[in-house]
Formats: sequence, C-alpha cells, structure tokens
Amino acid sequence: MRMIFLLLLLLHFGSLGSFGQTKKVIETKIEKVTLYREGAQVERTYRGLIGKGKHLLVFENISPDIDKQSIQVQTDTTVVVYSVLHQLNFLREQMKSNEITQWEEEKLVLEEKIAFEKNLQAVLDQEQT
Repeated sequence: MRMIFLLLLLLHFGSLGSFGQTKKVIETKIEKVTLYREGAQVERTYRGLIGKGKHLLVFENISPDIDKQSIQVQTDTTVVVYSVLHQLNFLREQMKSNEITQWEEEKLVLEEKIAFEKNLQAVLDQEQT
C-alpha cells in the first residue's frame, strides 16, 4: 500500500555546535487523504515549536503498512534532516480506533449483501435459461 506521510525523525534546528539531543514524541493530525486503486496518500501535519538543537522526533500511531520509500518531509523553516528511519514497535499492540472497527463491520455487512445479491442473480439467470 502506497502511503505518504509527513514523517520527521531527526531534525536539526540552529547551529551545528549543539551536541545535546532530546527525544520528543509527536502527535500528528491527518489533514488530507487521497485514495487510489492500489493504495492511498495520507498527509499528516504537526504544528508546534521545537527549540534549537538536535532533536529525535518520534511519530507514533502511524500505519504499519506504510511504504517506507514514500516518506516525505516538508517544513516552513530552515531544517536539516539527518535521517528518516522507519521502525515497527512489536512490543506495543496496534490499536484500531472505534471508527475503523465500525467501518470494517459495515464492510462485512455490505460484502454479505453483495454475495446474497449475486447468488440471487445466478438463481434467476438459471431459472430464465
């Protein structure tokens, strides 16, 4: 699945002389989703201030199905991105939101209705012949 997320893992703000590195967990919001036949493009944003120096930014709750080759970074300021690293956290269980669970249930109901209608159509076609 092709998914593009705005994912920043390492940012450098300010001078190269900063040796301290701080770790910060970032909460992003989905701003835009574009669906394709084989995948989707999801744009996430983070609005906030991060001070000068080296920072390790960790973005959680992102789909494990992300295509790591499609990760892109965009900022409004001068930022040096040293690297982007995609890792799965196998120690933490992936939680589905109530909305996703509801959509999956609705999908199953619709698939059952489609199967019923196809079977009914096959019976009617057989009777007609």
